[in-house]
Amino acid sequence: LLMARNCFVREDGLNRLVLCSGLPPAWCDQPATLSFGPAPTSFGPVSISVRVEEQAIAVSWSGQWHAPAPAIDVHLPGYPRITAETGQSRLIVKRHEGRATG
Repeated sequence: LLMARNCFVREDGLNRLVLCSGLPPAWCDQPATLSFGPAPTSFGPVSISVRVEEQAIAVSWSGQWHAPAPAIDVHLPGYPRITAETGQSRLIVKRHEGRATG
């Protein structure tokens, strides 16, 4: 179960969560919807949804944070790492030839 959790979410330092960095690349190559959670984190439970489409990958999350929301990075395998804006709960990553462009 911990391995599955780390595919979708992991803590990075004292104030940051990284989403999706452990997903197998093949999971991002075919249209599908993946979801996980609520998963425990040191910031509070978080639920994550990844919707893979032909032109884009949408990553959404919602958390029940213990304090102000942590910084959130989305780092799909083989794609650029993107930091969400404060208060943002969804990022759409455009794909180009099977890989996202950011």
